[in-house]
Amino acid sequence: MKLTSALRRLAAKADHLFDTKASLAAKDAQFDAKQRNELDITKTEDAKLSDGLGNVVRVPPSGGTGVSQAPAIAEPGTGEAMASEQPPAALQGGVASQPLEAASSADAWASADDRKHLMDAVKAARALLSNRQPVRASTQQNYARKLVVLEQQRKVLQESDPKIHSRQALRILLGKYAGVPGSFFAMRRALHYQLEEQLTQALQNQDKLQKAWRNSTTELQRSSLLGEMSAAALELEKIAKSIAFISTLDRESCMAAYAKKHGNGSVKNQDTSFAQTKALVSILNRRMPDWQAAFRAANENSNSIYRAHALIQSLLGIRPAEFDSSPDPMAGDANQAPRRSGVTVSLLETGNVKVTIEGAKLGEHSGQDLRTMELAAHAIPPWFLAQLQQAAGVLKLTSKPQALRDHYERMSAKVFKGAAYGKAHRPLHVTPYCFRHRFATDLRGSGWEVEELAAALGQQSSDTQKRYGHRKGGQRSKQPEIAVVRGSVQATHAIKPRSTSWKQVEKSVTRQKTAQRSRKK
Repeated sequence: MKLTSALRRLAAKADHLFDTKASLAAKDAQFDAKQRNELDITKTEDAKLSDGLGNVVRVPPSGGTGVSQAPAIAEPGTGEAMASEQPPAALQGGVASQPLEAASSADAWASADDRKHLMDAVKAARALLSNRQPVRASTQQNYARKLVVLEQQRKVLQESDPKIHSRQALRILLGKYAGVPGSFFAMRRALHYQLEEQLTQALQNQDKLQKAWRNSTTELQRSSLLGEMSAAALELEKIAKSIAFISTLDRESCMAAYAKKHGNGSVKNQDTSFAQTKALVSILNRRMPDWQAAFRAANENSNSIYRAHALIQSLLGIRPAEFDSSPDPMAGDANQAPRRSGVTVSLLETGNVKVTIEGAKLGEHSGQDLRTMELAAHAIPPWFLAQLQQAAGVLKLTSKPQALRDHYERMSAKVFKGAAYGKAHRPLHVTPYCFRHRFATDLRGSGWEVEELAAALGQQSSDTQKRYGHRKGGQRSKQPEIAVVRGSVQATHAIKPRSTSWKQVEKSVTRQKTAQRSRKK
């Protein structure tokens, strides 16, 4: 028994000795692999980590190549250097059974260059989409409608001038909307969204190519995939360049391109937009005198996140751009401009609500940087008061202008139920600027001074307010109900006195109409 125990102890010591030697041998192999990796620039990081662990076969110098057998392709987006493309070598005594001639061929290097080109294009494409935000279904539908209109206009333009360059055609198409900033940026954003969708699809296609390459087993398959990889890289670069071009388009250059093509004065300007909105308000007043109340009722019954925005905007005629928290797109350098605070609503001890508005469309001598006013307690519906109380008495309301316009379109469909107007039978609808014009009309009809009206609208000059609303506002049996507490309006800049009266304005308009009729004759 003693002899048996002694033999067992001796065997255990021998095993321990052999294990120690094996461990030391493994460490030596890993050290040698580390030294080789520092000089081997043809391998990926994953291949370098696996070397020395039995996962990678190295062809000895006698084989004539001396190239590492690294994984076929790096993971998408790593940007690491590509290893030469070779199938796994069979192990025979720790060396490759045959020297792999493909490792030193020009085709191997060409394939690595093609895939490196694709990887660089993928990295650039993913950088463009890194800050992309999800888009609501209603906004996607709105973009789709805009893209249909632009495509129809593009076909007409292409038929009239087949040799026109695509980029110049795009400037001309957007130039039609450059007179109204909101319309221009909405159309440009629709194009930008379309290109982002195309870029996303192209990235998905290249992912499929990566997987197909890793699963390929024959040279014929890889040769076919190389051609597809090259085409995929070119497609990614093409879309990325288009996105960069769209981002550089501004109103001035597009307006100039449109005017050069169609002649000066053809661009729809802000004055035309004002006239159209005022005409729409007149139609609304005739067709549905209580359209404001009907809109607010539909808005109250909705579950939209813009319900509070629409209520405050409809009561105070706030510009849609004043809800936007992003820097002003008309600023010289939007990246350096600070973010805007939008509209802030605060509950006062008196029961009234104070509204603070950061101005938009500011100029050196136009617009108010900041204005505040109070809404009377009787004008605040219970649902909004409850929402305000849940927010500890302060609500910050921000939204993209186009998102707010989309909400108004949805509410209009519920209010007017398919009613149309005009020769073109356009759907009867309400826009934020309809409430802005009606707000000005109601204040004017309630006896507000022009200076008070200009401050409430966010203007510096009392002359500017004459563009909003109507002088009489239609036939009424009673005075309009005003939600704003008179005397509570405060603005950053003092209001400049008006230089013209309404009688002078009427004379000026009459002279312009007479001159237009005489030119037609």
